[in-house]
Amino acid sequence: MAIALNDVGYRSTGTHGARLFSKDTMKSILINRFDIRYIPDGNGDWMKARHQPFIATELYEEVQRMRDERKYSGDMTNSNAQTYSLTSLTRCQCCDSSLRIHKNKKGRPRLYCAGRAKGDSECNSKLTFLDSYEAQIEWYLQHFHIPENYQEQLLEAHSKLRSAYSDVQAQKTTLENRLLRTKELYEWGDITKEDYLMKKRSIENEMRSLTVPDDHSDVLRKLADFPANVAQAWDVASHEQRNKLARMLFEEIRIENEKVVAVRPRPELEPFFKLNFD
Repeated sequence: MAIALNDVGYRSTGTHGARLFSKDTMKSILINRFDIRYIPDGNGDWMKARHQPFIATELYEEVQRMRDERKYSGDMTNSNAQTYSLTSLTRCQCCDSSLRIHKNKKGRPRLYCAGRAKGDSECNSKLTFLDSYEAQIEWYLQHFHIPENYQEQLLEAHSKLRSAYSDVQAQKTTLENRLLRTKELYEWGDITKEDYLMKKRSIENEMRSLTVPDDHSDVLRKLADFPANVAQAWDVASHEQRNKLARMLFEEIRIENEKVVAVRPRPELEPFFKLNFD
């Protein structure tokens, strides 16, 4: 709802002036009993008012019922939230925000940009249903090519990778300083807790990506263990199983509009994925 209002040009008003609608803004609107002819009584409850209602009481109660159902079915953030195939793996290519998953009224899960929903970004990425991205991941896995001389190629790629990381320590120091500055910005109140956690996670992912396996044989073993029928396994797996499989392979999946545009493999498998990319 927040995204729809922002897209057509509406803005909220208040002490901070015109601002984008956010999920929290919409929550305040949806639970406001003023719309059905009530006002606060000063004691934490509501009392009947004189103004005419703006909406039917039946509609208001239906909205509350739907919110309660979503809350306990896992569509809202809580300890019982459902794990989908791409849960906590996707990011928006447009604004770098994390992507969330919720079900529509027919129970079909789709993705939305958390930054856009909060009104924190001018993101205009048009996302779609989860099964569309799942199909693209499955196609990618089906066409993942393992060359016959993969061991020789992997050793060569691994050697190049280690050379490229000759300044790993310097890069890690830079990232550690960025992480420290980000923490200071949060402590000073210049950024929100969610922004801090998002930036912290991004920097930590960069730091992990700098790790280079010390032992060639370990990389080769992981390569040899790569399941040849991973695409078939994905096809028959449940959401939870797909999520575990995806986490074995990927650290991050980047999405823009209706397409998966990039994947970041786990660091120890990076040479393997680079061979496939080449």
